[in-house]
Amino acid sequence: MKHQIKSQGYFTTYLAVNAELAEELAFSADDPRLDPHKRLGFAWDLFRTSCQNAVAGFSAHRAHAEVLDLVHSALDALSMILRLNRLFGGRPGDRRLQGATIDELCRILAWCILFEVPRHKCTLVLEFLAHAPLQGLFCDALVDALAGYLGRRPHDPSRRLLWPDPYSSLYRCFIVEGEDRALQLGAFVQRWYTAKSDAHWHENHLSKYDEYFGYWCFEAAAVARLLDIPDDHLKDHPNYPYDARHGMTTPVRPGAIMRA
Repeated sequence: MKHQIKSQGYFTTYLAVNAELAEELAFSADDPRLDPHKRLGFAWDLFRTSCQNAVAGFSAHRAHAEVLDLVHSALDALSMILRLNRLFGGRPGDRRLQGATIDELCRILAWCILFEVPRHKCTLVLEFLAHAPLQGLFCDALVDALAGYLGRRPHDPSRRLLWPDPYSSLYRCFIVEGEDRALQLGAFVQRWYTAKSDAHWHENHLSKYDEYFGYWCFEAAAVARLLDIPDDHLKDHPNYPYDARHGMTTPVRPGAIMRA
């Protein structure tokens, strides 16, 4: 659907400004003269900025290839985080890896599924999951389900959701069958934005600092693609990235993306 909150000119400026910011952050993260912890902090800022740029690119209706390039930039930043953590003697579960939010994690997993990110980039995400438990964050049942389609073995047999609001409806899509899946998907999308009222990006279209990059629940489109759920009823929903799902129209099996 057409973006209804900000103009194309807004996103053109947003992406240009943040591209320069990303370059500065990458330079600082790679500067051996800086304190290791500062470098890792810059890498996290680069990851977050790159993720926001990818969302903004989708909001601006940039070409599929351009959005994919922005997604790759976010994954490259994640690779830098892992590399710096290893360089500075980080171990599995190191607190220095504990910077991702559930939003960012679900978004990255969804992008790997929706845009058929190459195998070696998916492996980066799985490595991050394996080395950064975040006090149980990556044991979440929805994260486990999404990562399973990238080839990760089930990690959370308890099937617990650490954030049941709003993710319980989305997770139930993996449990129910038939028309109930579309109902659960719709319930999640309808609840998603309101339930995210404590997110740093919530209502930032009202900010005077041009912080807005888009409100899209990519994880919903990813689940729709994984399970081949009809989603025409969500085509015009302002938070559902219908075009991202329908760039790839076939369902996939667990591990199929990683085997490709």
